[in-house]
Amino acid sequence: MAAVLVYHKHATTGTISPFDEAALLVSRASSLQIVSPYIGVTYIERLIAVSRNWYLLSDVEEWLRSLSVRARPRAWLFIRKNLDRIHHCPALHAKVLIGDSSALIGSANFTIQGILGRTEMGVLLNDIAQVEELRSWFHKIWQETTSPTVDEGNAFVQWLDDEALLNVSRRPKFVFSSTQVKVRARLVQTASLELPLSRSKTKDPLDLTTVAKTAVIEEAQQYESIQQAVRETLRDLLASSQSFSFREFLERLKVEYPGTTLRDAYFGIAQFCTNHIRSVFGEQTGRVLILGDDGRFHSANSGDVKESVRKFDAFLVILIQKLDPIKPSRLPSEDELARLAGLQIPQIQILIGELVDIGFLILDDISGEVARYQLDPRFTWDGQFLMFSRAKTAWEEKRIGEIRSTTNKGIELVSKGDRSRISKPEKQEPRIISREQRRLQQQQELSDNALATIIRFLTNKPGLMRSELIDSLNKAEFDRKKAKRAIELVQRGIEIGMIVQSPSETKDYILELNPGFNFAVRMTFAQQAHAAWDDFMDSRMKGNA
Repeated sequence: MAAVLVYHKHATTGTISPFDEAALLVSRASSLQIVSPYIGVTYIERLIAVSRNWYLLSDVEEWLRSLSVRARPRAWLFIRKNLDRIHHCPALHAKVLIGDSSALIGSANFTIQGILGRTEMGVLLNDIAQVEELRSWFHKIWQETTSPTVDEGNAFVQWLDDEALLNVSRRPKFVFSSTQVKVRARLVQTASLELPLSRSKTKDPLDLTTVAKTAVIEEAQQYESIQQAVRETLRDLLASSQSFSFREFLERLKVEYPGTTLRDAYFGIAQFCTNHIRSVFGEQTGRVLILGDDGRFHSANSGDVKESVRKFDAFLVILIQKLDPIKPSRLPSEDELARLAGLQIPQIQILIGELVDIGFLILDDISGEVARYQLDPRFTWDGQFLMFSRAKTAWEEKRIGEIRSTTNKGIELVSKGDRSRISKPEKQEPRIISREQRRLQQQQELSDNALATIIRFLTNKPGLMRSELIDSLNKAEFDRKKAKRAIELVQRGIEIGMIVQSPSETKDYILELNPGFNFAVRMTFAQQAHAAWDDFMDSRMKGNA
């Protein structure tokens, strides 16, 4: 037979997965070629264990991006240990398993969830000519691609983890509810690996304790990440009720995903809630829930959504009125913002961080100084931000009012309704610099000089150990105060992404400058450092050339 369709014939718990049977049949004693954008380490190791040799094509970026913070380290460790067997193929979407004499093609990713818990379709091929054609196709792509680099991967994983902590709302969207019976298959027992593809039944254990324990383990394995379990839990809850408490959600989630922490549940449900403090400004929030005043989560409709974001709309209006799209300035105090917006101070702190991350605000944060912010004039008011109608109007008025003079012309920034404030040039009085202003100016010069030194060190010696950089800064022609500031700026540079930190074989870290960092926007104060950064970018371009 040249081809056999592979699919779950009965969506009931306990039947052996035909996908697992077919995958094992293809893999057994073969030089295995695996193609999939999303990989479950647990499942792929199962196939590798019965193969003779193996190679893997995957979109490594999407693979790592799809995983939770807890699951990602194991996947990246697997990739690093097998770099010579894994190639990165951007935009890959094929799911293929190629053995010596058979191949499996289908929609299922090679993850526990893809093999056991989804409605998928595949084709098992036994035609030698077709299998050879697939092997040639794999070989061609393999020749055109390369393994991911460790340094780039380390930086990407660190960035993903930071993003997950700051912006859980960027995770995948919610899935619509459905009455379809769920697929809940199970893996082939390892003792039966020598059996051909079949539907023969195996004897089930009669000990109910063993059965229950096995069921819990298999159910937990359905989910490669906490996000999948959250989606399933919400779908079940909304199918049975229009509202539920966080406790109900947590208890149900723990059934779907044993070991779930309170933090996992909190951030997990936030990504689907329109007015949750962690997701209200999220770019891809699945807006299917509303957090009510009663503390319960309710199924959302369009009218509820508009009302639920009213206070956040007002908060945006305040920021637009208080800040400038041209130069950074200090925010009003957190007490004042909380009072004006009707929010709590911890909520204000979270919201400001979210708005910086999505590009609504630009942070000008210099070590030792009060943080300053400005509106990003390049921000596009579309997508989910169309919900904030009052803020959109304020934004448009601010954009229309972007009339600003240079110091010589003496023209002020005016609003749409106050053009009368445009003044004529006045005679400039000699500027008197206060002691405080002079102190701040000296601090800025110190930071500029120290940052320029850091950039030059990392330009001249890429991949410098952190301890080596600190020693070099202490030995540089600095006084103690400048050396201390420079060391503080190393840490700050890592926090804002200017410096990439990756683990080494020792307990130390390797440091490199991040060429993707937007230095011109984030470091407007630093003239000496700007020159050093330009030299770094020039040297990098020459190196690439």
